Amino acid sequence: MTTNTTAPLKQHTTSTLHPAITAMIGECLDRNLPKHYRGDITIDIATLSQALHDKPFIWILRECGTHLYFQHVSNLHTMFDYETRYFYVWDGATLIRNLNSHSAIRRLASSIMARGKKVTNG
Repeated sequence: MTTNTTAPLKQHTTSTLHPAITAMIGECLDRNLPKHYRGDITIDIATLSQALHDKPFIWILRECGTHLYFQHVSNLHTMFDYETRYFYVWDGATLIRNLNSHSAIRRLASSIMARGKKVTNG
């Protein structure tokens, strides 16, 4: 008996979702990840549904689940070096894939700084 592992993700695509969530689900389906702890994406969706979607964040897609970070994290490179993983940054408008944790951290910092300047400058 085979199990359809993408079914829990596809159920979310039938409703109107914020572009960040839609992009994240698309990445999961395209890469057939996560392979384990697939419920993490449902937690991410719930978290983002309650958060301000234009706020920058780092999202990590791994074989064993996902992680969301809304603030600067300096040790991403050591936390996830043991498995296949993809680093993304939501800059407030686009989900951008990054080559590694270092570029994701830099892009998040830039996005947060740019957001601060927009708020300050009105």
